[in-house]
Amino acid sequence: MTWFGGFRAAGAVAALGVLAAVSGCGAGVETGPSSAGQPPGLIGPVTMSVHGLSGAIVHLTVGRVLNIDTGDVPVTSYRGQVADPAVASFVAGRNDGSARFNPGVVARAPGITEVAMTAGSTAEPVRFTVVVAPR
Repeated sequence: MTWFGGFRAAGAVAALGVLAAVSGCGAGVETGPSSAGQPPGLIGPVTMSVHGLSGAIVHLTVGRVLNIDTGDVPVTSYRGQVADPAVASFVAGRNDGSARFNPGVVARAPGITEVAMTAGSTAEPVRFTVVVAPR
């Protein structure tokens, strides 16, 4: 191989690296952790802290779940209301004694809806928007 051929091969490898980096950045649909690295067909949850949800816009695909990390607040203390239950539904947290299940939001159908969550009767609601895209 000539020097020019080696330079061309190195340029092609560099171009593929840039293409891989750019394609990983532009295709993100989810707010929060992505599903990168998961085998095709698996739908893992998107986990976000309750502290980062106020005013957020969360993008989900149909069938995907927003898993809400409540931190030090008991998972059973949160209640939620979804403006359009056809688009998404709130799932209360629970503790069955052997495992703790965080509250969350399940994406049901394409659309946009507002969610309000409270922990107890005196807490200020955490309000955020869920945008659901088709799978």
